[in-house]
This record gives sequence, structure tokens and C-alpha cells, in this order.
Amino acid sequence: MEVMYKKLRAAVEKTAGRKMCAPTDFNYLSEDICEKTRITINPMTLKRFWGFLVIKKLETQDVLLLMCSVSMWVIKTGMHLFMILPLMLR
Repeated sequence: MEVMYKKLRAAVEKTAGRKMCAPTDFNYLSEDICEKTRITINPMTLKRFWGFLVIKKLETQDVLLLMCSVSMWVIKTGMHLFMILPLMLR
């Protein structure tokens, strides 16, 4: 699962046009995500996803994938299967 998260972080950084290296980078990314998706993600949530803080949330990955124009994302967690279709969010 961590390999997928690493690839997603790299795709988001490429889409945003900058690496997430400092705490202030996440303020920029939060605004960029909102401009591209009309969905707000708190910079603290993004810091968690990048490992600057400890806990991750599934919903964060969904919005990050939407930002990168991924048409479908499937994540298996235990007995549940989540399918995210960005077109449904429009």
C-alpha cells in the first residue's frame, strides 16, 4: 500500500509543479487542490499524508487522485472495497 501512496505523492507533486519539502508547501498545495477540484483539504491533512504528521485518511487520497485527473481508483482495506469515480463528484 505504501508504494501506491508514494506514487500518488509523486503524481500530486508533478501536477502541482513543486515538491512538498517544507511546512509552507502544504499551504500552497491546499490552495492548488481547491482551485483544481473545488474541494478543500486542510494543510494539516496533507502534512499527515506526506508523513510530516502521523495519521492518514482515505478521503485525502480520493481528493488527491481527483486533482491528478485519475478516472478511477480502487483501494482494498480489509473486507471493504472503495471505488472512487471523479465524474460522480462533479
